[in-house]
Amino acid sequence: MTRLTPIRLLMVEDSEDDALLMTELLAAAGLVVEPARVDNAADLEAAMRVDGWDAVICDHNLPALDALSALAIVRRHDGELPFIIVSGGISDQQAVAAMHAGAADFVHKDNYTRLAPALERELRAARVRARDAAPLDDITGLPNRNALFEHLARLAASGRQSSPALFAIDLNRFRQINAGLGSLAGNAVLAAVAGRLRELAGAGGYAASLWADRFALVVENLSDQASATRMARAIQEKLAEPLRIGDQELFLGASIGICLDDVAGDSPEACLHRAELALNAAKMDGRNGIRHHHAGMARADQARLTLESALHRALREREFELYYQPQVDLADGRVTGAEALLRWRHPERGLVAPGEFIPALEETGLIVPVGAWALREACARVRAWRDAGHAGMRCAVNLSVIQFRQPDLVERVRAALAETGIPASALELEITENLAMHDEESTLRTLRELDRLGVGLAIDDFGTGYSSLAYLRRYPVDKLKIDRAFVDGIGASEDGAIARAVIAMARSLNLRVVAEGVETPLQAEFLRRHGCQEAQGFLYGRPLPAAELDALLAGAQARAATRSAYSAA
Repeated sequence: MTRLTPIRLLMVEDSEDDALLMTELLAAAGLVVEPARVDNAADLEAAMRVDGWDAVICDHNLPALDALSALAIVRRHDGELPFIIVSGGISDQQAVAAMHAGAADFVHKDNYTRLAPALERELRAARVRARDAAPLDDITGLPNRNALFEHLARLAASGRQSSPALFAIDLNRFRQINAGLGSLAGNAVLAAVAGRLRELAGAGGYAASLWADRFALVVENLSDQASATRMARAIQEKLAEPLRIGDQELFLGASIGICLDDVAGDSPEACLHRAELALNAAKMDGRNGIRHHHAGMARADQARLTLESALHRALREREFELYYQPQVDLADGRVTGAEALLRWRHPERGLVAPGEFIPALEETGLIVPVGAWALREACARVRAWRDAGHAGMRCAVNLSVIQFRQPDLVERVRAALAETGIPASALELEITENLAMHDEESTLRTLRELDRLGVGLAIDDFGTGYSSLAYLRRYPVDKLKIDRAFVDGIGASEDGAIARAVIAMARSLNLRVVAEGVETPLQAEFLRRHGCQEAQGFLYGRPLPAAELDALLAGAQARAATRSAYSAA
């Protein structure tokens, strides 16, 4: 948490040693605190008459004061000040009573590591409360969400004949800018965007900051969709003008949702909700989308909420499964591995198409726990294959962008390998080409850490993104997977030129090549002849439940044993 001033921390604590220890632990966690200590009711009353405290940390068993009494004193002076109990001796009943009375959290003295995260969380929450209570956003200087609601209410009360248009605006890629350049640069970007929106609003419009990188613009005298769309394009063009922050030149984009539905007649909250529904639909279209609100969006939003709820239940009730698509060696047709593919077996609908639920997993962040489960499950399957005598089998697992960016990814992979006891070389992690091209330095660091573990690394869907020979030379990848789009036409509508080029490039970099979507013997022979080593697709098998792939491997093993015995005879 970045703060320009120290955290003014009032410690209600009779032990000077404990107060010093907590200060040192907070400093070790990166928090700069300015502490003061009191140990009785009179001194606490006096301290609370001084403004400017950011939080209170209170022991429970003081000689002349307990936490509940201290909390009552604090609440008489400040109803919102974060109050955290830190104690080695408080009963569950007392802790619950303190929470009901307004304490924010309880940290046991045997577990001081929880103190810094709890304090950070409560300070963030306090900032949000302060921001919502103030009429202006503290970063952009624009009116905030509550002030926007008041403005819309005034328009409704004015009796104007024409209804204004309400635009909800979301900056594209702001998180990457904030992460790459730092929060101060990110704040400068938001302030610059606010200035441009003020300019667009002019004398008759109204610009507001909703939160973080989301803004609103109210423009009057836009009575039809065509004129509102032209205004949205003008907003995008204005925001796309080059922006210089320090030595960095940035180019911003924005997705925009528009509400024209009686903005001056309905409740402000309902109007903004409709504009944000349209914004969500615009973001689903890709960057720089523009969408108008229509009645079906509420139904779609309800369906999305229903799906999200069902996915939470699916994770809790273990409804997800892994299917496995065989991967074969093109030289001899042996099954050498499989790609693990996520499936959802709904209790009423049966198997749900991946395209229906995987985007929702990513949007909600559930892809992180589901992906962690899939990684462990795939490693356990490799263990089962090896125990059954299939020593050379590997398993490929896809990583989404969100999974790949998790700070504990490498530890999760290491833990899955250790838990199942499989060699790291039996696990292959796949990332998409577009993920590989984004934030190259961060991607390179993570890939190097994974490479040091010994796992295989592959670029999936190669050829569909922004191919760059430079990143392939830098990244410690082992394999390229040719996208099925470049395999489909081999022997039919085109001559496989792209597939040949990818294979040639990979071989020049000593990378193995896997072709996806192989469906005919002609395609397989073409790929083998031009140097592709492995393939997967319906020619060799559809994605199969684990038991069916186990049976396929057992059959292949039996046939190989029969051939070996026949040859020996």
